[in-house]
Amino acid sequence: MSTKTIDITDLEELDDYDLHLRYDELLDEIYPDCSIANMKYNTSRALKELDPTAYRCGFSDWLDNELTDGIFIEHNDKFYLAE
Repeated sequence: MSTKTIDITDLEELDDYDLHLRYDELLDEIYPDCSIANMKYNTSRALKELDPTAYRCGFSDWLDNELTDGIFIEHNDKFYLAE
């Protein structure tokens, strides 16, 4: 089995805010706005505020998939955009 060496110094580091922003954008692209009492809300906002446990579970699953697919790289508890 060969191991690929990656120099993370050239990669964009993503903080917690960046990761959640990317997840929120994905949710909002996939699902239409939610309507509550004739008011419209982004799906990401509604899920985050109405069911934070489901939001955190979905975020965790999404992040695991992004790591598995090689979209992000995790190193020393930091995340980087693989490019």
